[in-house]
Amino acid sequence: MPVISNAQVRGFRLQNHHLAQSQPISALSTIVGACGLQNTPPYAWLTASHNRLPAITRTQLTQALESNKLLLQAWSYRGAPVIFPTEQASIF
Repeated sequence: MPVISNAQVRGFRLQNHHLAQSQPISALSTIVGACGLQNTPPYAWLTASHNRLPAITRTQLTQALESNKLLLQAWSYRGAPVIFPTEQASIF
């Protein structure tokens, strides 16, 4: 069985959590849908989103959640608020 290095594990996690490279704003649903974004402490999801999508603004994120309903927030993981794509509501 091949040995997997710590660097390979980190690289895999960074890639799959969309942290290895900046993403376009159009990828918002894909980025948030990868694992949901925990929102504790409050508004932490905004920072997590910006780390993945540097060009996105707080206004755009807030609109996606509150106005456009592209994103939802639910208390999914042990009562922690999590932001995820509306289209994946049945998963989360």
